[in-house]
Amino acid sequence: MSPTPPSPETIFRCEQCDRRTWDALFDCPQRRDGNCPFLLENVGGSRLTRLLVAAALWALAIGALWLSQQPADYLMRLIILLLALLFAAGGSLGVLSLFSEPSYLLVNRATGASWHRLTLAGWTISDQITLPTEPLPLDLSLDFTLQYPASASALCETDTSLVGGDDRQHAIDVVLRTVVALIAQGLLAVRVGRRYDRYWGRPLKLDSIKYALEPGPLAELADVEGALEQRLMVEVIQWPERTPASDIKIRRLAVSWQIPPGQGIEVDKLMAAIFDNDERDPYEWLVTLVEEDIVARGLCNQPHVHRGSGRAAYDIAPTHADRMREEGDAVRAAQDRLARAYPDLVRALRYAIDTGIESRQVD
Repeated sequence: MSPTPPSPETIFRCEQCDRRTWDALFDCPQRRDGNCPFLLENVGGSRLTRLLVAAALWALAIGALWLSQQPADYLMRLIILLLALLFAAGGSLGVLSLFSEPSYLLVNRATGASWHRLTLAGWTISDQITLPTEPLPLDLSLDFTLQYPASASALCETDTSLVGGDDRQHAIDVVLRTVVALIAQGLLAVRVGRRYDRYWGRPLKLDSIKYALEPGPLAELADVEGALEQRLMVEVIQWPERTPASDIKIRRLAVSWQIPPGQGIEVDKLMAAIFDNDERDPYEWLVTLVEEDIVARGLCNQPHVHRGSGRAAYDIAPTHADRMREEGDAVRAAQDRLARAYPDLVRALRYAIDTGIESRQVD
């Protein structure tokens, strides 16, 4: 049996006064005094704006009907007629909207929770509810303290050497393994946000899920080892200071559904932030960052061959190889546990890592 769909009253409320229904939140008497945490904004436009849009759509519909009489080609006439119907339908909805209330957005300045309602001729067409992010409880603890950066162990785990091949896949795998290790060490924590929607009075359904990273409980208590790890932690810790909250930003974030400041950083934005500049091949840049860190730490012998990319391949020094392999296995096991418990999270992390790195690529 499928679970009962949630109702707005069970998942959405004002933490200050416990109002839960749209009408109660919409008519909150404290908003007039500036004491209500929810902003109320008309995002549907004024009646004059809707009238102008409706008139423009009807003008396009009439123009398309006139054009449909001109072409001799039957297929072209059919396409233009279909466009005329679409414009006419939009114009009709625009006229109907003149007799309805505007589309409103309620958004909590502190938590980012939002409720967007679209009405037409007195009927509720849709509700879109975004809940504030909340911590995702994860138990990935390791049995020992890592002596080597997880990024180094991840890049070297195939053998006792830095491996060549696909920089894109290596970069994604190394970052994912590094993030898992930082979570397991209590340096990072995961937050999850959910968006629900419903149409024409149907039950709410889960529309999408987003994940964000925030400093973990030990983020301020440990010296982070690893060039990649240090860049990730600096950006996560400093993110709230770099993105101060404001009412205007909160409205924009709610409409486009981005994680508000103070509730973590989305992984694709985190990945983009760790780069100094845009790169022709950001995947190669990231792998090179980890390789150079490994060499600087004296974990490798001298290079002995060259890879297809032109970078040198190194042997891991025997005095480090066994321990690095052991640590790499432990972190990989933690990632496997995470994938079994939260497969959607691992897929989302991998996709966001790839998207964030790719965003720094220049042609």
